[in-house]
Amino acid sequence: MPQPKQKQIQKSNQNYLTMKQTIFSLFSAIVLLTSCKKETEKINDYTVNTTESKVEWKGYLADGYFNRGTFSIASAEIKTRNNKVEGGRFTIPILSLDVLNLTGEPKAGLEAHLKSPDFFNILVHPNAYFDISQIVPYHKQNEAGVIQGANFQVTGGFKMLGVTKTISFPARITFTGNKLQVEATFKINRVDWGMTYAADPAAGAHHIKPVVDLHLKLSADKK
Repeated sequence: MPQPKQKQIQKSNQNYLTMKQTIFSLFSAIVLLTSCKKETEKINDYTVNTTESKVEWKGYLADGYFNRGTFSIASAEIKTRNNKVEGGRFTIPILSLDVLNLTGEPKAGLEAHLKSPDFFNILVHPNAYFDISQIVPYHKQNEAGVIQGANFQVTGGFKMLGVTKTISFPARITFTGNKLQVEATFKINRVDWGMTYAADPAAGAHHIKPVVDLHLKLSADKK
């Protein structure tokens, strides 16, 4: 017949085994859940479709007259997880600047001026960049100046003329098959990046308003 001390030892051993089994079961459950989560997560990279992507721009004179044109998007790396954009960067080559509302010598003259040190200074700063830092859901509807169907607020650093400023804008982001599409309309003040040519209203008839309208159309394909 077991002595009291032996009973205590047996009970202690049983408690130890029970605790060990419990810990093992919990550990197994955690590993299983983690494994399932990793299996269900879909992490993908997308690259820009250069033929379908561009940035449209519109700049205004003091009297309301405006010029309009486009920039191409040369490259983009966009990272997604479970069909949600997590980050990325795209490059805008300033050399791709194209004026659409003029032809002939007026078109060539304006394009040359915009690429000069008065504006983009492409010999020193040939590219502009946008780096995505945050994307959160956007729930407002029918807000003035916002692209229809906007579902995310995009925030990031926009680098131009060697200066990086944080900008934020609502965008419509959609996934269809292997394609990711981003569209947004927003404004920037070029003076914030040091582009001050004719930005002062004192320039009179030569005054070019500092606020520029932008329309981003980005299409990217899954790698």
